[in-house]
Amino acid sequence: MKIVYLVGSFPKLSETFILNQITGLIDRGHEVEIVAYHNPKEEKVHADVIKYGLLEKTHYIQYNNELSLLNTKNVRQLVSCLDADLVHVHFAAKPAEVALNILKKIGIPYIITAHAYDIFISPDVEELRAKFSAAEKVITVSQFNRKYLLDLLGQEFSEKIEVQYLGIDLNKFKFIERGTGGKVAIIFIGRLVEKKGVLDAIEAIHYIIEKHPAVELRIIGEGPQKEEALRKVEEFKIIENVKFLGSLTEDKVTEEMERADIFFLPSVTAPDGDREGLPVVVLEAQAVGLPVVSTRHTGIPEAVLDKETGYLLEEHDTNGMAGRLCELIENPDLRNQMGIAGRKVVEARHELSKEIDRLERLIKEIVQSDKRSVGVEYVRRVSQYYAQVMEHLEQQFSQQIRQQEQQFSQQIRQQEQQFSQQIRQQEGQIKQLQRIVSEHDGFIKGIQNTIFYRLYKKYFKR
Repeated sequence: MKIVYLVGSFPKLSETFILNQITGLIDRGHEVEIVAYHNPKEEKVHADVIKYGLLEKTHYIQYNNELSLLNTKNVRQLVSCLDADLVHVHFAAKPAEVALNILKKIGIPYIITAHAYDIFISPDVEELRAKFSAAEKVITVSQFNRKYLLDLLGQEFSEKIEVQYLGIDLNKFKFIERGTGGKVAIIFIGRLVEKKGVLDAIEAIHYIIEKHPAVELRIIGEGPQKEEALRKVEEFKIIENVKFLGSLTEDKVTEEMERADIFFLPSVTAPDGDREGLPVVVLEAQAVGLPVVSTRHTGIPEAVLDKETGYLLEEHDTNGMAGRLCELIENPDLRNQMGIAGRKVVEARHELSKEIDRLERLIKEIVQSDKRSVGVEYVRRVSQYYAQVMEHLEQQFSQQIRQQEQQFSQQIRQQEQQFSQQIRQQEGQIKQLQRIVSEHDGFIKGIQNTIFYRLYKKYFKR
């Protein structure tokens, strides 16, 4: 089958879950192409992007509104969608809007995967209803998300929305049983944004430094809160204990996790409502055998079992987090015990190949339910799409003609105004000359009268 992925940005270091799905489907023999409306142009890309030649399979569009999808450049990029068996839309924000405005109108079946910011930040209920109604199926990444969406949109979407956890490739994450001695390394991985809780992580580390001065917090990621995080480290005087490693590729992140002893992600609800879905990095950390300290936030309790694979606390409870971190620092056997349990949970619930199997079955069911002839359907899609393009071009040409007519009329009016102004100026100059001549005539007559009067007095009044 040919499957097109419609996403916001590609390739993106922080979105390994999309990359894993794409490569998993390619490994199963499917043809996959990507359409994105933004190229992040990050300095680093994951190795699989190069290995699978995904940059050559990516088409970038410029999206502002529905009409912008029909401009010449976008037409060339969107042609790749026309013969797709199905389009997989990741995120219910702009990508789903593109799907609603183009794919639905020309009859290409698509599914939407809803994650986090796209449903949590100021959701437009009617807009989400329209997007989800048009999709064949809506996938979301946790039971928490599904319940939230049904509460938001109504139970009539219960058949439409299903949960598929984002899986990880366990071949890339080797389980490591940690030693019992040496300096304890705590690792934080995530974009440095409010919902990831990096400031809470630094505060919690600050509380345990006096008791465990050798502990180290290693922070992987970049983002808008980095400057504030650096200031907080300086304020707490823990510069020697906190290391900022920046953004790393998947391979380097895995190496850092293998060297660490505890994974720490104190996720919170941001002031604008942004939240996690179910962070894949929590699964990756458990896969390599790390105990996890996190929060009872959205879908995290579905992956981290409290007191079995790690500890869960309330959001912003930095004192409680510090206490649980101390327990793990002081008890290496407990760390290993939780690490083993975490690996088993990931193997049972979040193995990538099992999740790709589920996704593939869903795609096949949707495609096979479409009984129309593939060849006839493709011709229909192409015809309908190009009919929209021609209509758009006609509108553009009509608009250009109207603009030219308006410009021509405006130029004529401006010229008329200029000529009228010049005539008025010339008339004014003529009147001014007439006044000067009139004044001059009066002056001359006055002189003449004066001369005549003096001559008269001189010669005739004697």
